[in-house]
Amino acid sequence: MNDFRYILLPLIFFCSLFFESKAQTNLSQLGAFGKLRDNNTSQNQEAYFNAFPNTWPEFLDLCRALDSLDNQPQGVCDYVEALGNLTAINDTAYCVKLLNLTIGADLDADGPNWFHGLLHKQMGCVASGCSYGKGDTKGENARLNTMLHLLSKIAKGDRMRFWQFYWSSLQHEADGSVPGNLHAAELSRLQKIATKEYPEQQEPIIICYKYFQDGVYFMSDYPYSNGFFGIAQ
Repeated sequence: MNDFRYILLPLIFFCSLFFESKAQTNLSQLGAFGKLRDNNTSQNQEAYFNAFPNTWPEFLDLCRALDSLDNQPQGVCDYVEALGNLTAINDTAYCVKLLNLTIGADLDADGPNWFHGLLHKQMGCVASGCSYGKGDTKGENARLNTMLHLLSKIAKGDRMRFWQFYWSSLQHEADGSVPGNLHAAELSRLQKIATKEYPEQQEPIIICYKYFQDGVYFMSDYPYSNGFFGIAQ
């Protein structure tokens, strides 16, 4: 019994520290957003950028924290939009944050979908059917070039993870539409750039487009049911 107590008490202590740390992080993010909203200075932009999550699990924690606040007038879409409107942040630092957030990301409704849109916007997506991109037709986007350069430096599996999320869009049955090449123009643009400057990107760009464009469901719609496979419940 005493041995169990010696194990349980430290466990409770470390768990309390973990949840307290997460709560403090969320409060820091809320405070930085409030300051930026009230006064859009370079200093407040930098503080908000630094407080914004750096990894996908941290981003999901922020989404859950905002959903749990009944008296919070701004939702996660406002926080993502604020990240997209930052102008005082170095392009490389900005793209490193986007890259770290994207690796391991899954398409889902609300926060993840808003971030997916932000990524397309920052990459200067030229697809006419893209709700978020609609970048310049020449694709001469500073952050796109920075992102491609960073992608050329990371592990090849992480490149695949990035492009998997970038190309992810709902399988047509899920949203009631018909099959189509929503981002065909974007694929063509990226292939041309990769051929000239980043040949190592060609394979992941093409493979991930083939399998994830019009190829996934929202993560919250999983798992597949037994009935999907014809197995009796």
